[in-house]
Amino acid sequence: MCARRVFSVVAAVLIMSMPVLATGYYASGVTGLWNDAVTWGGTAYPVAGDTAYLNLGSTVEVDGTAEAVTELHFASWSGNSNLVTLNIVNSGSLTVSGWSYLGVAAGDVGEINVGAGSTLTCGGAMNVGFNGDCTLNVNGGTVNANGGLYTSNPWQTAGTGSGTINLNAGVVNVYDFAMSGTGLINIEAGEMRIYGLWWDATLQGLMTANQIVGYNGTQSVDISYDGDFTVLSAVPEPATMCLLALGGIMLRRKRS
Repeated sequence: MCARRVFSVVAAVLIMSMPVLATGYYASGVTGLWNDAVTWGGTAYPVAGDTAYLNLGSTVEVDGTAEAVTELHFASWSGNSNLVTLNIVNSGSLTVSGWSYLGVAAGDVGEINVGAGSTLTCGGAMNVGFNGDCTLNVNGGTVNANGGLYTSNPWQTAGTGSGTINLNAGVVNVYDFAMSGTGLINIEAGEMRIYGLWWDATLQGLMTANQIVGYNGTQSVDISYDGDFTVLSAVPEPATMCLLALGGIMLRRKRS
């Protein structure tokens, strides 16, 4: 009897200590909120510990909420050119604890928009344009690529991936960085901050190749340093500089 009780206790402990298997959630050709089960074709939506797949023309929105998954497969293995869109808006946030594959396979096309006050954080590598096409638009929000930002699959020389990052306003924080010949980073306002002070040669080479540009190639990009970070920012357009100067003159007049 005692032995049987011991066995039952041990069995219960083993069951409780077993890892919970992650669930895969699929949004295919739908428009809806991330935290609406209907978007994912079922009775629940992905949360921390799950994997999210967005494909086949879906438009999904994280709207003023905080969501989390283990992996994000965006524009995922559909081989379909229908645009897949993820909008993070109204101070919403999405945290991916593991890897993010954005534009997974050839023929997949995706666009991610990170609005003002909103955040996209990846604990693992963020692959923009893995073997498909993906555009990441930072429109006043924050993107944290804690496991590294890798654009257009830099490890596959014959790959089909094409990744574009448009930093229109906001901040992109990167803790490792690489980009293949089909990648593009366009900076207008805001900063791209790369951990480490050894990136000059790599960044200068990408600027020379017109893969890191300011204002769609009409302006130059400046390299500066802030603590342990190399910082990229665009030199303002002449019209913008004139407006800033005019604003300074008007401010001095008001003070006087």
